[in-house]
Amino acid sequence: MRILFQKIQNQQVHLVLGLLSAATVMNFHDKSGFMLWFKYISIVLLGIQAWRPKYYFASLCSLFIAALYYALSFPRLANHSVLEFFTILAVFFGLAWFVLFRKKLFPTPLTPTIFRLTLISIYWYAGFHKLNADYFNLQTSCAISINDLIIDFATQTLELKRNLVLKTLIVATFIVEMIVPFGLLFKNLRKLAAVILLLFHTYLSIRVFADFSSFAVFLLAGCLLDFSDKPIDKSIIRSFKIYSSLVIVAVLIETLLTVQAVPKTTSTIVHGLIYTMGVLFLFIPIFRTETTEYWISNFQRVALLCIPLAVTIWSIRPYFGLGNTANLTMFSNLITEKSRSNHFLIATNQTKITNWEEDYVEIVQMPNELKHEKLEGYLLPKQELAVLIRYYATRFPKDKLPAILVYQGKRLNIPDLKTSAFAEYKLYYKYVFFRRIPKEGPCPCLW
Repeated sequence: MRILFQKIQNQQVHLVLGLLSAATVMNFHDKSGFMLWFKYISIVLLGIQAWRPKYYFASLCSLFIAALYYALSFPRLANHSVLEFFTILAVFFGLAWFVLFRKKLFPTPLTPTIFRLTLISIYWYAGFHKLNADYFNLQTSCAISINDLIIDFATQTLELKRNLVLKTLIVATFIVEMIVPFGLLFKNLRKLAAVILLLFHTYLSIRVFADFSSFAVFLLAGCLLDFSDKPIDKSIIRSFKIYSSLVIVAVLIETLLTVQAVPKTTSTIVHGLIYTMGVLFLFIPIFRTETTEYWISNFQRVALLCIPLAVTIWSIRPYFGLGNTANLTMFSNLITEKSRSNHFLIATNQTKITNWEEDYVEIVQMPNELKHEKLEGYLLPKQELAVLIRYYATRFPKDKLPAILVYQGKRLNIPDLKTSAFAEYKLYYKYVFFRRIPKEGPCPCLW
């Protein structure tokens, strides 16, 4: 391991490792005692690198902890958590390659482009899944719930027509997610694209999504840096210290406000504002920095296509019946059930290779222990119900879990889900993640 100390002296690498570490710290929301250890140890490690940015081993330790945390639940994680998990695995694979072969897996000229293609691919598929009838439905579109603050301001303060505001926001979503990120590939458009995306994430941070925004900040910083070995400006080092410190403050204050039972709306805004201040301090010196443009050979350009290809493979699984969540389908109003597929470009009755999603159970009534899952009145693939039963059977081994279900047209009163036929479990069920499906009508805004 001595080679890591001797050879990885690139300050920009130290910086992005710290930003990725900060993103994982922002993502620890679990309140269980065991998981809190992950959270607070990661906060201490981020604090160490905030104190001495060159101590990048603190970030590596933090990322290792985060990888363990994510591995326990993978792939049953939030969309950005899955992306962070894959990114951490890539970091450690690159480090292992460096130790074994004494050369970089990701050469300096390719590194900024790797960040840009990753960000573009993620945004593009987030937008692609929204190309469906229900996202354009002015009654149910996720554009309503995500942009409620903007809608209220535009209709109440500016007195604009609600439908006009909604249509504008829907179109703006596709511009921001599917067009603007491509500006990162061009030097004369890069900073403008980054500003637009940062403004987008500023709103999302205040709204509730600061954890996802912190991962976007990591990627955007990587898009704007050149990863040269020359020392970075001291102002960037200071800005990283401020950013990391404010991340820690935001996380601790959010935890405190939650313990004090402060309304979630208030705690979210406070958390997001503190975090946004850190982002502002971080990017001002980064935007002022002049970077080197690298020449990339045609062979390298072709090799880089593996990045959008990998994101594609992960993201299009819903259209093949291999899970409908945690693959950038968040807040998309997407339905992939064969008989009700609502995507404009893909008819899943022609693309699916499994019937797992169609083998569903209608949830009429669930036991009190499962009420917070909000499944009543929805459909749920049978194998996803088996996963839930297995989980709650572990949590409540002595309690019966009665339920009322409808399966294949028959209404069933189940005395205990744990001993029912629906508890039959196969190992692969864990790795095919389905969310609830609306029983009828347009798809509401679901995670």
